[in-house]
Amino acid sequence: MGYVTMVDLQSYGGAQPHSFDQPQTITIILGPPANVWATVAINRLTLLPASQEIHGKDIEVTMDGNSASVSTSKVSASVEAVTFGDISAYVLGYAYIDGKTRQELTQEFAIPLFLTPEGVPFLAPSQLYIPAATKVTFGLFVGGYVYAAATAMVFSFGDQVGMKHEPLKPLDACVVYDRSTGKVLHVHRVVCVGQQPTPAHGKVADDSLRYALQHVKCDNNQLDTLHVAELPHGRFKVNLQTKELVRYNRHRKKG
Repeated sequence: MGYVTMVDLQSYGGAQPHSFDQPQTITIILGPPANVWATVAINRLTLLPASQEIHGKDIEVTMDGNSASVSTSKVSASVEAVTFGDISAYVLGYAYIDGKTRQELTQEFAIPLFLTPEGVPFLAPSQLYIPAATKVTFGLFVGGYVYAAATAMVFSFGDQVGMKHEPLKPLDACVVYDRSTGKVLHVHRVVCVGQQPTPAHGKVADDSLRYALQHVKCDNNQLDTLHVAELPHGRFKVNLQTKELVRYNRHRKKG
């Protein structure tokens, strides 16, 4: 085995089981073509309680001799509720050098989020053997109030001279957000092995939007992108005035 590349992903689910607030995709650029195994595994799940307002009626019966009166009043209570939805981590695509044409070709899989009408889930491979790979993209998607962490791994075969001990370059992160609310809808990151150049921001933004539009039901004109040097921990949104990421409370109230 020539080298092993491992990168962590993290994602927070949305308020509903099929709502994905901050899914994350990541592309590992390998550089010189290598025969690799690519796989991703979820290694941590944490349920996140959310405050919900429950409304109802309180019925009171009053007896006065042989007669009775009934009165009702509205009541509400705040409870901690947990929803648990889809959780998935996948190999979403890769690029490779075709053995005959010597050109770089790409293979991408649609993001599989929901069951088909027949009740059979369409699953992208979570483990792939890729000959002559140059880059691999992974995704982590979580539904419900859940935090998940996963590790994407690329194992190379053969002696790749000069790549065994070369470090990863810092991650280039791009968030896709709703330009009217600042809500972050998708996070895409890129990491390069060794001496490979980091892609231009425009290319990273285009990839981020393409992945986001696979699971976000809104018009492309509603979305915007923001490049950041570092992603904060927890949930975050974009401050529309300063164009910076800010944290916000995950405990939401539902009426």
